[in-house]
Amino acid sequence: MLLATGVPMIVIPSTWRKAFVAEKVLVGWNASPVARRAITDSLPLLMGAQSVCVLVIDANSNARHGEEPGADTGLYMSRHGLKVTVENIRSEGRPIADVLQDMAGRNGYDLIVIGAFGHSRTRDMFFGDVTRSLLAQARVPLLLAH
Repeated sequence: MLLATGVPMIVIPSTWRKAFVAEKVLVGWNASPVARRAITDSLPLLMGAQSVCVLVIDANSNARHGEEPGADTGLYMSRHGLKVTVENIRSEGRPIADVLQDMAGRNGYDLIVIGAFGHSRTRDMFFGDVTRSLLAQARVPLLLAH
């Protein structure tokens, strides 16, 4: 449905028991066009957040990041009035979806924002797909944009 409609969607896991308020938001940033789209599409919702964390995972393995991965994105978001921090972490070989879920759980985030289906189907078939993994094991609401 996400690919067919071209609009962002929020997915709330059936196990989620809290009210959905998006007060503390985790944004997965990989410098891709779909990640940029997710941020711009979610801005109206993020404006009401108490805090937003832009999370960059394994920046050194992604040539699209500049010298300060996530800095431009954090600046862009802060110029829209958001209280934003940028964190760069390493996955240590763990699946990216697991890293996002664990970070959200440990730090009390109530929404994860990501760009969905940003790679070719062939690449996803061999290396896995963050979007599918997050959807399969979602413990926190997701805002997905393509």
